[in-house]
Amino acid sequence: MITASDVKNYLRIDYTDDDALITSAIQAGYDYLTDAIDDFALLYSSNTVFARKADMWVLCHYIPPMYDQREGMFTGKAAEMDYGARALLTQLQLYIYPSTTDSVDVPEPDTPDTPDTPDSPDSPDDPNNTETEENENDSGT
Repeated sequence: MITASDVKNYLRIDYTDDDALITSAIQAGYDYLTDAIDDFALLYSSNTVFARKADMWVLCHYIPPMYDQREGMFTGKAAEMDYGARALLTQLQLYIYPSTTDSVDVPEPDTPDTPDTPDSPDSPDDPNNTETEENENDSGT
């Protein structure tokens, strides 16, 4: 979870007057994600990639507009979520539990149970394989 110090560094705020507001905005950002994303708390606590993206969303996309409008400024324009914020939120919503590791397991390629080599007794090219010759002779008689 990001801290008030993280927000103040990001927004270049060097005074303490708004610390309570910043702390409240941080909590509101995580509350928003909790409401918008199924199993948010579980994903956040068990998947570091998910947690970093959620932290980035709160820090970069949720806090700045809230802080800019802290005095109730109304621009006459409806509040909209910008494309970057919407895209990251959608990505977070598509996480599926239990994706708890940062790495992805890549399955081994399928290998045949028996090698197809001339040394194999099942190989038709095997000179000692009399079964093939017998089957051919039986079919012709």
